[in-house]
Amino acid sequence: MLFLDANAFYSYYGRSRLGMSSSPVNETALCHFLDSHNEKSLPTSVFMEIVTHYRDDTDTLMNLIRFREQKGLPLYNNIPDYCISTDEITAISIAGKAGIQSYAKKILEEKIKIETRFTFLFYEITRDLYAHYKLKQNSKLTNEQKKKVLVFLARKDFKDYAEKLENIFETTLRNGYETHKEQNILKNLYIKELNEECLIIDIMITGFSSAVQGSDDIIANLQMTYQEMTNKGLDGMNGTMPVIVDTLAKDKIFLKQAKAKVADMFKRGKYSFTQREYLRDVMFTAWFDRAQKLQKNDIFDMFCVGCLDYVDSKATDNMLIDRTSYVISFDDRMKSFLEAVRPHNKVLLDSIK
Repeated sequence: MLFLDANAFYSYYGRSRLGMSSSPVNETALCHFLDSHNEKSLPTSVFMEIVTHYRDDTDTLMNLIRFREQKGLPLYNNIPDYCISTDEITAISIAGKAGIQSYAKKILEEKIKIETRFTFLFYEITRDLYAHYKLKQNSKLTNEQKKKVLVFLARKDFKDYAEKLENIFETTLRNGYETHKEQNILKNLYIKELNEECLIIDIMITGFSSAVQGSDDIIANLQMTYQEMTNKGLDGMNGTMPVIVDTLAKDKIFLKQAKAKVADMFKRGKYSFTQREYLRDVMFTAWFDRAQKLQKNDIFDMFCVGCLDYVDSKATDNMLIDRTSYVISFDDRMKSFLEAVRPHNKVLLDSIK
């Protein structure tokens, strides 16, 4: 089965027809290749990207939806906790402009909810890793005292703020989409909130350590910790992720084990093997090894690569039929990942180019 990402779909349709810059692939060769294969599909994550991208251009969106139908590209539900039904697609195929506009708004809301949920989850993961490592390095507290610190950090009023923060992420992201600046607006809020949380963690650990040691001036120790961390670069801007990375990178074994455990968490959520690989080897590595900031688009790229795990339930034992799943993408980051985990996917992409 061949699965197209958004840019591959646009090249199939014709980027010039969309007013886009030149294609990274020979579009004639791509069209010939795709037209000669019946086993091809469009992931629902990609469909959602297309619908939200052209939500303000109803005519183009209608043309793209009709093109998908004409080319025999059924939707493949690749988002574990959100599905698009066949009836839904049939309905929008015959809907007028008003219906298309209404549907695009609905899809945008669903996309915002998914991106908010993951953004908040990544925020919690990064915060927890930071807290666990800072406590691990603290020699002034016993293991039992460290457990109590973690319990304190997870107490009810922190959870109450967490619920408020998730709503703030969602509102901010929705406002960002209205101004077409969703990536930067969400990224800036994410860094600001993560920065404040890391400062609180440092101050709390200092406070507990000072109290255990019977310090005469706990307030002075708290102020000193705050000043020390801000001087190191916890500024809510460009310095935040490098400081977090510098902290975690001191222990490569801890970081490697942490990334593996975090990626494995998603197994319980029915995320596929390759989706978890992408989380571990691309997204977490970018954050914790190279100090890159949150890239919202990575979330839907992660969904897309999971199509590699698709298994054809109607497969036969005919050796002449290729039952392998491929993701057609010409994005450099996606291609690098595909090359690493599925060399045969690179061979296919190179043959098209």
